[in-house]
Amino acid sequence: MRHLSLSLRPITGGLALALAAAAFAGDPCGDPTAGDCFAANGTPGCDDATCCTTVCNLDSFCCDVEWDDACVSYAAENCDATGNVCGDPAAGDCSVPNGTPGCDDAACCEAVCAIDAFCCEVEWDVTCAGSVGSACNGGGGGGGGGDLPNDDCADAIEIGEGDTAFTTVGATLDGPDLPGSCDEGYGTTFAPDVWYAITPVEDTGIIVSTCGQADYDTRLAAYAGCGGTLVACNDDGDGCPNLSSLMTFPAIAGETYLVRVGGYGTATGSGTLSVTFGDAPPPYPTEITPQWTVDDGGNGHYYANIRVPEGSTHADLQAAAAAVGGTLASATSPEETAFITDFVRVSEPG
Repeated sequence: MRHLSLSLRPITGGLALALAAAAFAGDPCGDPTAGDCFAANGTPGCDDATCCTTVCNLDSFCCDVEWDDACVSYAAENCDATGNVCGDPAAGDCSVPNGTPGCDDAACCEAVCAIDAFCCEVEWDVTCAGSVGSACNGGGGGGGGGDLPNDDCADAIEIGEGDTAFTTVGATLDGPDLPGSCDEGYGTTFAPDVWYAITPVEDTGIIVSTCGQADYDTRLAAYAGCGGTLVACNDDGDGCPNLSSLMTFPAIAGETYLVRVGGYGTATGSGTLSVTFGDAPPPYPTEITPQWTVDDGGNGHYYANIRVPEGSTHADLQAAAAAVGGTLASATSPEETAFITDFVRVSEPG
């Protein structure tokens, strides 16, 4: 014998008498055709089995009769929206903006949404899709024993111009110590880091930034290959809030630059790494870098003399030049030497 339950429920226009089988023919919880748990779907139950069970234990009407607005309210209060949208085939491809919250690959979706909750709470947009490479590809961690696919320089993830969500939570420390020229007054320690590779197709300036886009004190560095020469570094970017970073350096077409994203001291966290190609203004004040103009018989370059600590190595000198957006230069003519002597004063950036 089927036992019928009687349920009263307010609906538009009055009260509805609902007769339903207490023992539903087939469990509606987790049925993909049942509809979204976070929207009134017109069917008994919803597509997230865990959420559905939780709500129906509070109000059996939601599974016996219909998943209505009251059921949605229970879901909003008691269920994790991220768990619902991640892995839903109807959510769309993770690798492209899909116009819905979440995406169809549950593991990838959860990894991205752990970095940027907007992707699961509002919409899987171009930033979410752009984060798939860093958050999802490579599976479960780099060779250094961390939990992240780009934990080691050798496993750096190739990125281009645009925004990439990142996290250093669970990373290990893979890079070398920074030289003294990178010390902006707070030492040169580098917290656990992750790595990205940038290969421009033409000569350009590159701006790499976490400026205002990280939840911890970040630090950046760039190298000409793993274990290669340091080409740029930054701790606290000029004007960047919350101790975030901004780094610039000139780049050569076809060369791969390894970008190291970490933090100050032992700090770890998450954020967005922005990469921009084009004219990269050096952090060094241009008003004290005179130009040897072509009209004056020069080469059009800007020059700066920078004070460095006694005993600095060649690598230290390269890093000091890179930190102000330049490269080491040698005078190749008496005219060039005269210009430097007459017009370029010794400066201490910062």
